[in-house]
Amino acid sequence: MKFLYILLLPLLIFSCSRKNSLDHSPEDKIERTAIKVPYELGSNYFVKNNVDLSNLNKSYLDSKIIFDSIFGIARTMSNESDPTPIDFTQQIVIPIILEETNIVSTITVDSVNKIGNHLKIRYTVTEVQPISYIVQPCELIIINRKEISDLNELQLSFEKTTKVL
Repeated sequence: MKFLYILLLPLLIFSCSRKNSLDHSPEDKIERTAIKVPYELGSNYFVKNNVDLSNLNKSYLDSKIIFDSIFGIARTMSNESDPTPIDFTQQIVIPIILEETNIVSTITVDSVNKIGNHLKIRYTVTEVQPISYIVQPCELIIINRKEISDLNELQLSFEKTTKVL
């Protein structure tokens, strides 16, 4: 009987480990083929108060006129308050705009990956503490147009993670 257990134990271990190494979901295979897209974050911009975000007909901005109708420049007395320059002939902007809130919230872009003409953007929202006024947190992802083969066919998906401190 003891001999049978010794014989079957390696067989059981081998079969379990082999199954796990071959068992991958289609999403895992897609994730492995994704290409990381280089990006820059835009700073010193804010969402204008009078903007109706429901009028946006796509998830990226490729025009300075449309961009300027949504975002204003956030200047301070600091030398570092210059906004990130954006050349719309060479770049597009993918905004992440959260709902208005009275909670200090920061957005961290975790990754931007491309599979064909599909961009998957993962980001984390960290909520810290209530404040006495309303803000509309946003983050701007700036990507070179050469990273996108066809803007008309560009598809975006967003994956949000929320952390509360």
